[in-house]
Amino acid sequence: MVTLSTDWIFKILLYHWTRRLCAVGLGVLAGAKLSAHGWPWWAWLPAAILALMFGYVLMILLTYAYQKSTYRMRARLMKQQLRSSLDDTTPIAIAEDAVAVRDNSKGDEDMPLPLCLENSERLFRRAVQLIPGGSQTMSKRPGGYAPGAFPIYIQRGHGAHVWDVDGNEYIDYIMALGPITLGYCYEPVDRAIAEQLKDGTIFGLLHPLEVEAAEAVCDIIPCAEMVRFMKGGAEVTQAAARIARAYTGNEVLLNCGYRGWVDTWQASGGNPRGIPDCLKSVIDTYPYNDLDALRSKLEQYQGQVAAIFLDPVSGEAPDDNYLAGVRQLCDQYGVLLVFDEIVTGFRLAPGGAQEYFSVTPDLACFAKGIANGMPIACVCGRAEVMQVAADLVISVTYGGECLSLAALIAAINEYRQKPVTDHMWHIGQRLTDGFAEIGARHGVPLSCSGLAPMSRPQFGYQDADLNHKVWSLFLQETAKRGVLLRREGLMLTTFSHSDEDVDKTLDVVDAVVEIIATAVSEGNIDDILQVKDVDELFRRF
Repeated sequence: MVTLSTDWIFKILLYHWTRRLCAVGLGVLAGAKLSAHGWPWWAWLPAAILALMFGYVLMILLTYAYQKSTYRMRARLMKQQLRSSLDDTTPIAIAEDAVAVRDNSKGDEDMPLPLCLENSERLFRRAVQLIPGGSQTMSKRPGGYAPGAFPIYIQRGHGAHVWDVDGNEYIDYIMALGPITLGYCYEPVDRAIAEQLKDGTIFGLLHPLEVEAAEAVCDIIPCAEMVRFMKGGAEVTQAAARIARAYTGNEVLLNCGYRGWVDTWQASGGNPRGIPDCLKSVIDTYPYNDLDALRSKLEQYQGQVAAIFLDPVSGEAPDDNYLAGVRQLCDQYGVLLVFDEIVTGFRLAPGGAQEYFSVTPDLACFAKGIANGMPIACVCGRAEVMQVAADLVISVTYGGECLSLAALIAAINEYRQKPVTDHMWHIGQRLTDGFAEIGARHGVPLSCSGLAPMSRPQFGYQDADLNHKVWSLFLQETAKRGVLLRREGLMLTTFSHSDEDVDKTLDVVDAVVEIIATAVSEGNIDDILQVKDVDELFRRF
């Protein structure tokens, strides 16, 4: 009870008005005392002001001392809680001098204390009362990571590093789920945005940047002869579907992969709530890397298919000649080929996967990295096909928003002039090779699938429940050590990731995989986990 009472008193002192009130009171008291002793006002007033200033400084020092003591008290409590569940033979040591917020310079780098995530968790408790699901993006919900041991809110980013709202710093490989290709706060892009901001953001008539941005896209993307700008991936894939249907006169879409939240795509599976059943008859799915299955679908819907949609690459690389084979089937059956390059764009090559694999689609959709994080997307393609959009109801108020157009032009200029994608391949290859070597050395089935700039780390334990727990432990321990990765999601590299970042990341992964190997062999993984219930999400980019 004494601790609670003291804690309550000092929390009041944290408020600025209380500090000021205490300081003024001390000044008034000093003045009253001097006045009672017969001092004239012109003599005691300076002394009272000095007493007021002294009181204010004293209150600041007291609150600082309180914060420091409670900060260390939380660290001691967490150490005691952890020790109560571990015996002396557990291969995890807790640093005596470590504190709740990670500071490996003062602690044991092999096993730092759990992250201090108080601000993240407090914010999310407020969010779920105001925002359905607590977030704008399903893939960003904390339940999909390592809830209780993983940050929820990021405050800022620079280069390839981010800082959460509790002050913890991380090397980031989530990269906003894909939009950040050059790096956070990338100066040439930020400068272009700032310059345009001086002139305005959006207008009632057209702006010259719309033409310049369209030229930039058509210059760098192989299939692009005409282009329309929108704001998000779901919008441009929906627009591509409407264009394809209008051009061909057919209604059926054959789709492989995730295209966004709109009814057109969600009718093919996933969460059917709120989706009209009638849409199911005009969309069907087919498996990736299986030309025979795709041919069978084309035969089934002979003469009805408008377009085939697919991600050229996702977490899995295409088989040799698979994409070329899809192109041939489209030509054979008279349907359009649409590449969703929302993730692959500006990551595998400056012109996207279509440049890297030398397979040109009829239409393509880009977003994410097209402007290094600014909200803009586009559908582009052959002029003959795209021209039908002139007469379709595809109209977006913010399609001509100037800050994003300026960012797009600046980003594409960087892709053309600097070895951006070469660097992402280099960094990604070091990571994928390193993960595989570390897993093999510790006897842990850790590997990366897909292509190096956007590979997918995975654990290969046969027991699904064990695999699930290993992922939770992996995310928990890598976050403690300052590295952010996604549960079964893509590991995304950028132009700002350095070889030093990779060295640090591989050191972290090495230490964590050693912990995993020991925990699995000794069967005590549950004792080490601080993760709450994990909610598997619908999409792993």
